[in-house]
Amino acid sequence: MKKKFEVTLFTFGWAITLSSIMLQSLYRKPMLGWVDLLLIFVCSVFFGFFIKDVRGIVISWILSLVLCFIFSFFILALPTFIGIVNFSLIEGLYAGLIVMLFRVMFPNVILITILGASFGGILGEKFAV
Repeated sequence: MKKKFEVTLFTFGWAITLSSIMLQSLYRKPMLGWVDLLLIFVCSVFFGFFIKDVRGIVISWILSLVLCFIFSFFILALPTFIGIVNFSLIEGLYAGLIVMLFRVMFPNVILITILGASFGGILGEKFAV
């Protein structure tokens, strides 16, 4: 029971960290730079180090990417939720946000997170923390 709770907390922490790195980069420029990708890798190694087992890493990886996408979408769509943007523009805004987030996440973030988490899991098993 305690292990599942820890993995759940790590999954939410991983998703929030990933979305914050992606959002701070998206507010500056439209794509992630190498520093952002390095931060994502280090973050993934950290969370993989504490999750350790392969099943937990894969499940947490999938859930953290889905939650990261959802968190980022809601934060970027916040102006529509609080009524700043006109309702006639909402459909185009949502479609643009989905495309922008998919473009940012698709090959690099997905691969870097699973590689980093796997490397962190190997380190966690080796050092048996």
